[in-house]
Amino acid sequence: MDNPGWQRGGPLRSLQLALKAPRTTGAEWPTSTRPLFVLDALLAAGDSALPCWQDRPGHPVLSTAGQLRQPADSLRDLVVGAHRVPVDWPDCIVNLNQPEDWRRWLGLDQSTTGG
Repeated sequence: MDNPGWQRGGPLRSLQLALKAPRTTGAEWPTSTRPLFVLDALLAAGDSALPCWQDRPGHPVLSTAGQLRQPADSLRDLVVGAHRVPVDWPDCIVNLNQPEDWRRWLGLDQSTTGG
């Protein structure tokens, strides 16, 4: 799904657009960046859940299509009542919203490594 306005609408808008797009799969889980034990823990928690590391809320958020269709200004608004699931994975609190965030997280950003 292409969301050309992703910088203005944020992740919530992208998810809402995805619900309108025809597709054959219900979810994509990038296993190279999110360990499956986190998904297992979220699914065991219920319909709305998010991982937490040292009491800090993280990613990804598990929610139903019905929840995503509710009026909200941000994804944070939708997870107010979500189950907080403690996980032993500090990267769940890393934000990967911009290309430079990905480069830094992958160790490709030489400006922060002195290279």
